[in-house]
Amino acid sequence: MRNPLGPLLTLVRSARGVAPESRFSAAKDLIKTRSGLLLHRVKRRAMSGQVRLVEMACGELSANRYFWRSIGRDPVWFDVQQRLERLDTENADEAVAHFVAESLAQAPDPTVIIGLARHPMSSDLVAEWLRTDATQIEFVNRVESDRVLGGAFAGAARILLEPDDATALIDRIANRYEVPDSRFFQVLDSASYRPAGTRALGSEGPGNRLVITESDADCDAVALLLPGSAQTSLIATSDTFGKADLEKYRDWPNVGSLRVEHVRSRITRFSQPYIDLHEATATLASQVCARLGEVSDLLESADQPFLEVEVADFLFFQALKIRALEQLVGDQTYDEVVVALSNQRPEDEFLALLRHVDGLLEDPRLEVASVSRTASQRTTFWGQLDGLFGPPTTTRRPVRRVPLAIATRSFRAEARRLTGSLPSFPNTDRPRALFVTTNNAAYNSSTAAYAQAVDESANVSILHMGQNAADLALHLDGLSASHIPIDFLTPVPERVGAMAGVVADSIRDRPFELRSGPAEQAALAALEIGAGRLAQTTIAPAIARMRAVRSWLRDLQRRNELPDIIVMSPNRSVSVTSVIPAARSLGVPTVVLEPHAQDANYSRYIKIAADRYGVLSEHFAINAAAGLGIMPDRISVVGSPRQVAPEGYDPVQAQRGARISYSAQHGVSFTPGEMNVVFFCQPSDWSHVSKVWANVLQGAGSERCRILLKTHPEESVNRAQQYLDQAASLGMSDLVVMLDCDAATAIALGDLVLTAYSAAAIDAAIRQRPVVCVTDGNVAYPVDIPAIVGAQMVHSAAELGALLADFRADPEPFTARSRAFIERERQFVDGPGSRVRELVQDVLAAGPAVIRPEDERPISMFLDGPHPVFSV
Repeated sequence: MRNPLGPLLTLVRSARGVAPESRFSAAKDLIKTRSGLLLHRVKRRAMSGQVRLVEMACGELSANRYFWRSIGRDPVWFDVQQRLERLDTENADEAVAHFVAESLAQAPDPTVIIGLARHPMSSDLVAEWLRTDATQIEFVNRVESDRVLGGAFAGAARILLEPDDATALIDRIANRYEVPDSRFFQVLDSASYRPAGTRALGSEGPGNRLVITESDADCDAVALLLPGSAQTSLIATSDTFGKADLEKYRDWPNVGSLRVEHVRSRITRFSQPYIDLHEATATLASQVCARLGEVSDLLESADQPFLEVEVADFLFFQALKIRALEQLVGDQTYDEVVVALSNQRPEDEFLALLRHVDGLLEDPRLEVASVSRTASQRTTFWGQLDGLFGPPTTTRRPVRRVPLAIATRSFRAEARRLTGSLPSFPNTDRPRALFVTTNNAAYNSSTAAYAQAVDESANVSILHMGQNAADLALHLDGLSASHIPIDFLTPVPERVGAMAGVVADSIRDRPFELRSGPAEQAALAALEIGAGRLAQTTIAPAIARMRAVRSWLRDLQRRNELPDIIVMSPNRSVSVTSVIPAARSLGVPTVVLEPHAQDANYSRYIKIAADRYGVLSEHFAINAAAGLGIMPDRISVVGSPRQVAPEGYDPVQAQRGARISYSAQHGVSFTPGEMNVVFFCQPSDWSHVSKVWANVLQGAGSERCRILLKTHPEESVNRAQQYLDQAASLGMSDLVVMLDCDAATAIALGDLVLTAYSAAAIDAAIRQRPVVCVTDGNVAYPVDIPAIVGAQMVHSAAELGALLADFRADPEPFTARSRAFIERERQFVDGPGSRVRELVQDVLAAGPAVIRPEDERPISMFLDGPHPVFSV
């Protein structure tokens, strides 16, 4: 059995990478969570084991009776669902029918009744049961003393029966009570509430249904809303990348095709609506911060541009949810729009967000249903409806001017508290280097390698803007750089709570002025909905953090311990780069090292405020000078630890080893002489991606090349299935293999790499694998892979087929391109170490003279528009 304390041991081993004040509480919470889960799991397994023993000894019907009568505890819907689906075998119709009848007769939990009414294995049986006179008498008598259970049977009737039949049965149940209390109607309505009509979810269904929920954490509960429609789309507003896994529900009876939408599936990163949202939230963030800047001694003017970015980030993703829902609800191909509620309170942001989706609450297709798994949450449904359809429930405190001065003093006190926990820099015979970073799983390995390189020229200390650096610490250990200390600057939101209230009041003090448009309205709605949380989680902590950095650096200056250089990575993490104004005010030069492809075509990147900038390649140096607000003579090509050819890499040997290993693990054979191309997908607009994929399928198919499909980490299981479905529709399933491996292995497996604009093309080129970019027609891509690595571009299936034929005849001209690339840009072979050391030594030698003149400093951190629009 898996050791339940395993994660705790990992936490202890990584304790050096966890903020000291967080260690005890993290360990305590982990022990509590793990022990609770373990006890819950043991009880559930014991119950399942007992039922299975009875089933083996006495048969399924006896096990069904034992399930309800002999367990000694009340099974919840999850237990019932597991038992029901366990009976889903051939020749199990009698056992399923028996279990459903037993459940309807025995279950004390209303969520079980509603769950059985919605589950496709039991819904027809429940409907028949509800229509039968004998069973009607049975359950009507049964619910006489339990009005909550009565509401559940009434809800089941609303779900399954025709409107007239459902109304008659609901009246019959309600007549058993002299005065049906509100809980009866709350549970009834929680099953299916239609403000604009009477058609019930689950009755003769529409062709196309949209389900909107806040979270997909409980997919089994949301899945009960999937049957009864030819096609169902799900969007969870908290699921940025559409990671909900609905695959196991595809085989449920009466479930049509399934699609997972997300907040960027219709509004892609380079589309005009996305850019409009960025500009609207950036403008609004600047106005919010300008208002805060009017408060005496609250916010340093040099810090304001960095705070603007943090505020804009908060507003952007809230506003994006609103605009994404408006796009989906505006799609008239949906016959029904279902809002799924779970345990929201009337004042929760999810309900407020839905109120701001233009036209949603008046839409005649709208239905509201609860997927709560507890009776207590079901009986709060009316309150949820009030929060959704009623006036806003939040009350604003009267604005008071006096507390702003108090808040300012509180910020100073908080900064002093944080400063007291930060380290000193004793005098050494080597320069002092402060490396500022934060936790980012994609970049922690690069941060460790960069820090190790800087450590060869100076004494490095890491300042971590976060609460957990365990992953970074492990990477340092792996590089034998565990001597580099990690310290933390982690203002806890609760400590700034008193300040957040008056900050929120000052934000609400006067209306803001934006142009009139969907993006601007969404931005204002995001601020109205989340002003309190914005102040609590973003503004107050950011101001406290920036004040603390200033205070700490001044203390170091007084002790003659000021760092000689501050190095940061990555640039887009504003908590990291916001140290630049404080460093600048004290004459400390700053360097930003960028481990990835930061391209100015993406509107939501930010300018470079540091004195020097280290980038990936010559292409990104040119791009940064053109769009990131820094002069060419301050940019150095250093490369990235993330993208370095493995030492002694031989593409032929790597391919042979990868194919032998992959074949052994996954049973995929590689036939000598067969050509394999790898396609790296992008999570872009499917309307374009599907055309590119069609070109790949048809172009490769014309040469009978096998396609090794490597989906992007941001693409969901559902999106991956779309690639396979499209291949099947063209009769090409036999040529497509869905890979289950990392990018490096995928590159090694193939003979040639195809992509649209994935950065994996760089990884392929440095491994001497030919790269071809595929588009459809004259569509341009935001990341110019051909310019970066010398890849070829094809615009149609015919072009691709001809190119693959040329490659099959003579691959040498193709591989020569990749060799020329790595010969030209040696940082992809040698690594960034020596170049980082050279950059650091140059800055140390120049000292304060390297600091940018005032007229070169970016005034705003937002990239200048207009921003280019791409169809992807």
